[in-house]
Parts: sequence; structure tokens; C-alpha cells
Amino acid sequence: MSETGSAGRPGRYSRSFGGLVGAMVVTVVGVLVVFGLRNLTSDEDVFDREPVDYLALVRDVQVAGVDVVYPATLPSGWGASDVDFTPAPRPAFDLSVLTADSDYVGLRVADAPLEEMLESLVDEDYSERDPLVFNGAEAEGLVATRWEGFGDDGGDTAYAAEVDGQQVLVYGSASPQEMSGYVALLTDVTVEGADDSDQDRQPGD
Repeated sequence: MSETGSAGRPGRYSRSFGGLVGAMVVTVVGVLVVFGLRNLTSDEDVFDREPVDYLALVRDVQVAGVDVVYPATLPSGWGASDVDFTPAPRPAFDLSVLTADSDYVGLRVADAPLEEMLESLVDEDYSERDPLVFNGAEAEGLVATRWEGFGDDGGDTAYAAEVDGQQVLVYGSASPQEMSGYVALLTDVTVEGADDSDQDRQPGD
């Protein structure tokens, strides 16, 4: 009897261990399912962060004596995610923003061939689209009233205009209507505080 009992104990232990492992697997899977459903139903953006203060860099660039085109403000719900300035010999200003629906809109202002900018920022196989033209009262104060239209097969849209010898390119996955509204906000006016008293200051200092 004792031998039978000894032989039985390992068997009971083996079944108990297997049941424990099974229970752990079920628990882990349950946690993952709950976590996944919570993420799908949550309105919070886990990648949310404070918008970039792009006007601070615009001010520095202007203080350094460089003309730049930038949005005076952003539509409600939009936020700047990145801003950068490349100094001479080929100055370039880049601004990235996200719309309220998290669509991307980029802005590049540079003394560079438009074709080169389109190929690198939109698509090598970009094609021409309908231009964006502002007339009458809506054209007042704009840096340009006609913007050439471009796009690609992936759904991206781009508008370009030459302003004071520089190419200004707006591009991204936002709708043409949103892009048009963004273009209308572009300006080259001096940001408050960007006076001539700090001409030796470099962008970003």
C-alpha cells in the first residue's frame, strides 16, 4: 500500500502543477485582452505630449536676419510636433504639425529646387493636381495667392509657391480642405520680440 501511495503522490503533484500552469495562462491572456480592449475604447492618446513652441524658433531665425514663412497660428486642435532650422549655405525651415485627427502636415521653406523638395518630401512619383487659388477678400494678407497643387497615389496632398525667392511647400496626409485652411494662415510678418537689437544671436540660442 505504501508503494502504491508513493507512486500516487507524484501523479497528483504532476496534475496539480499542470493545472496551475493552465490557470496562469488563462489569467495572463485575460489581462492582455482587458488591456487591449481598454486601449481600443480609451479616448486618451498614449503618445500625447505638449505641442512644440515653434514661434520661439521663428523669432530666433528672424533675429538672425533670415526671412521665413510660418503659420501665425494653428487651427483648433492642431499642435506642432517638431520644428527645425538648417543654417547657411542652404537655409531651410521645417515645421511638422498634427491635425485634430492626427493627420500629418509638413511645411518646408527653402532656397532649393521645388522638384527636389517634392521628390524627397512627397513622392518620387508625384503628380500635378489642381492649384489652390485665393481671390478677393480671402487673398488679402496672404504670402501667395496661387499655390501649385501636387499629390501621390498614397493620398498625400501638397501645395507650393515661391515667396521672396524661396520655395514654400505644404504637404501631408490631411484633406485638401484642411491644407487650404493651413496655407491661408501662413505669414512672414515679424514675430513680437524679433527686433534688430540681437542680430548676433543665432537660431536656437
